[in-house]
Parts: sequence; structure tokens; C-alpha cells
Amino acid sequence: MRHISFDIEEPYFFPISTILFSMGWFWLSFTFPLRLVSLHYNFFQIGAIGTSSSLPFILISYLYRKSRKHHLNMALRIPFIVMIIASVLLLLGLDNSGAYLLIIIFTGFFQSMWWISAEIETGLLEKDGMAEKYSAAWAIPTGLFPLFSGAMLQYVGFYSVYLLVLVVSIIGLILQPLDRKERPKRKAKMKLSYMMIVPMSFSGVGMGFIIFVLVPIIRTGNYSYFLIGILLTIYWVMFAAGSVVATFSGISEQKKFTILSSILSAFPVILLFGFNVPLLIIALSVSGFGSSMGFSKILSYINKTGSPRDGVFFYESFFSFGFVSGAFVGGVLAYFVSLKLSLIVFIPAILFAIFMMLSKSSDPVVLVSANLE
Repeated sequence: MRHISFDIEEPYFFPISTILFSMGWFWLSFTFPLRLVSLHYNFFQIGAIGTSSSLPFILISYLYRKSRKHHLNMALRIPFIVMIIASVLLLLGLDNSGAYLLIIIFTGFFQSMWWISAEIETGLLEKDGMAEKYSAAWAIPTGLFPLFSGAMLQYVGFYSVYLLVLVVSIIGLILQPLDRKERPKRKAKMKLSYMMIVPMSFSGVGMGFIIFVLVPIIRTGNYSYFLIGILLTIYWVMFAAGSVVATFSGISEQKKFTILSSILSAFPVILLFGFNVPLLIIALSVSGFGSSMGFSKILSYINKTGSPRDGVFFYESFFSFGFVSGAFVGGVLAYFVSLKLSLIVFIPAILFAIFMMLSKSSDPVVLVSANLE
């Protein structure tokens, strides 16, 4: 029987596969820090473990600078298979300390392949607004999963989430579209400015800190899974809102998005004034909105440069550096010193925004047309 596959250029399948993968991965990764707390890991250990889901982005994005069609197609399918295997193992009860660490490491490594390949495809397809639509497609479902997952963890248990991950991953594997064209390299349309990509590191700091430092701290403060789900739902709903606003915004200057994203991503610094639910809501809302604007507009900016593959490498490298800083450095400071001191990981974003506001640098200009080499 002939294998059925869908073309990535068809208008709906790429957004659908993006939604399904983000649902599967974020449902699964939502349980990671919470399960680690129940296994009695401390903030420092959880932060260190959290880096395992980010560091592979640098390696994979570097290797994929020379990727071809079959590499991208393979990387769009293997992560679904890995999540299917992981969810089956967890459903079978292999969630003790050692086995669980291996599952986190392996799923963290292979999930990076999907995101990187998808981001490269958004540039290779050369469709206006593709980056913003892709960002919205993976951000919108993430606005719903924490509340849903928190309620299921609170009232049913971890196994219910693992079962959902299994179902979503199977459907995603079946519907994952493939690229049927070998797309040649393009001449540069715009000179890539690294200053415009720097905010990705601040988005990474915020996400790494929130997921692998803030969530464990909240849980050890005897907050319920359901309340944690509500707080993270607020973060991801605002993240989705930021993607939608970035898509339809009339602002064309990349520098303005760079400054705005940097300032808003650093908003958890207000927790210096207290650690309570109202301040957590404000910090997560504003940080999620700002980080999302960084994600979508920077990817869109990168797609205007000559090589989406090279652009994605820098995009993911900056993000991974930030994620590691937020998760690991934040975790070390929170565990060995205090939560308040750990918030200094957000100071560079504020300083960078001030520097950019004082700087006379402008947006890069279009150099040549998008002709193929």
C-alpha cells in the first residue's frame, strides 16, 4: 500500500501539524518540573536538568545549516515518534528518578529537531507573514494546555496527561506534511544584524526561568497544580496574544520590536517587590506578551535575510543561551542565595533596551532582490 503524505505547501496542514506538535510537547514538558519536585529534586538540580531541553538547539541548528529536503522531512517526523515512545514508557510506569531523567533528555533533544526544521521551512516557503502565522499556530494552543493539564494533574493524575500526549502525537505523525521540493539557496535580501536577534536570548531567559525555576518554587510553596495551571495559562495566553498582535501590527521598524520585546520580557523583575499571586499574574502576563513579540518578529526578520538556515542557527543559539541562563543561573541563585537575587538574570534585558533606545542605529536596509543563486 502506498504511503500517504501531505504537502507542506498545502495551506492548512503545516499550521495543523504545528498546533499538534506544540500540544504534545508542551503537555509533556509541563509535567517535567512538577514531577521533578515530587521526586525531591531541588531548584538547582531542576534548573540544571532544564537546560537539557535547550542546549540541543544550538547543535541541531548548526548541523542543519547544510540541511536538504530529506533532512528536514525526517526531522519533522522523528520527534513525534519519540514522544509516542516516551508517553508509552511513562504510561507503563517508568517514571522513577533515573528513567525520568533519560526521558527528559531524549525528548528534549529530539523536540529541537522539529522546531528548527519548521522554522527553516517558514523561510524557505517564502510566503508573507509565514513566521507570524507559525508563531501564532504553536502559541495559541499553549494558552489552553496549562489550565487543562493542571486540572488533570490535580484531579486525575500524571497518567491522564501522558495518555493525551500519546493520542496527540499519533495524530500529529499521521498528519505531518512533508516538503516535496529541494529549495535552492537565495541571495541576501537584507543584511542580518545580530543586534536585532539579541532579544531572543531575553525571551529564552524568561521562559527558562519561569518553567524551571518559578514553577518549582510555586509548587514547593504548597500551591496546587490547578493554580499553577492557571498561572501558566495566563503566561501562554498572553504569549499567544503577542503573536497575534505582532502579526497584525502596523509597526514596521524591527528596532521598535527589539526594544519593546526586551523590556517586556524582563517584567518578572517586579517580583523583587513581593512573591504573591497578583504580582505573579502581572509578571507572567507582560513577560509572555513581550517574549512572543520577540519570537514572531525576529523569525520574520530572519526570513528576509539570505539564508533561513543560517538565520535559524543564530535565532536558536541566542534563545538557547538565554534559556540556559534563566533555568541554570536562575536556579543556582534561587537555591543557594534567594529568589530575589535570582531575578538579576533579567537585568541585561533592561540594560540592552536602554542601550538600543540611546543608540542611533537603524533597521538594516534591503540590499538586493530575492533572486535565487
